[in-house]
Amino acid sequence: MIPSIKNKVVNAINSNDLDEYKIVFVLTKIRKILEHKNHPRKYQLLNLYCNWALHIKITKTAALKRLGIDIESNISEKEINFLSHKLFFEQLDQFSKDYLSDQIEPLGPEKQTKIADILNEILSDTPLVIEPPKKIHVLISKSNGITKWRYDYC
Repeated sequence: MIPSIKNKVVNAINSNDLDEYKIVFVLTKIRKILEHKNHPRKYQLLNLYCNWALHIKITKTAALKRLGIDIESNISEKEINFLSHKLFFEQLDQFSKDYLSDQIEPLGPEKQTKIADILNEILSDTPLVIEPPKKIHVLISKSNGITKWRYDYC
């Protein structure tokens, strides 16, 4: 089962016509591999993205705190790397090396930008609900081609 899933992930990511359907497909298959290999902790941020793409809201955001990402109190380099999806691409690269025999073609800046834009579109429907001490909804929206992150304190 796993070799078939791995081939599907590789083929989808390596394709030149990436779209929302392929990215969601890839995230669902990555999630299956992580669950099968019992490694969601090692790839907790990648796992968070997989869940984020598939649910109507994410309330289990402890992975962010475990990774030292603190959106509610400060925006430092680590938070910027999360918001720009840089940390996602780093974990995707490591996942590729560990599970896909490094079969994914290197994601150049152009392809990363395309995937990041698609991720923003996918994730824009799903708030991250960060608790405690304050409850914060983190939302992505796109207006006139510009991606915006919004924080609503509840």
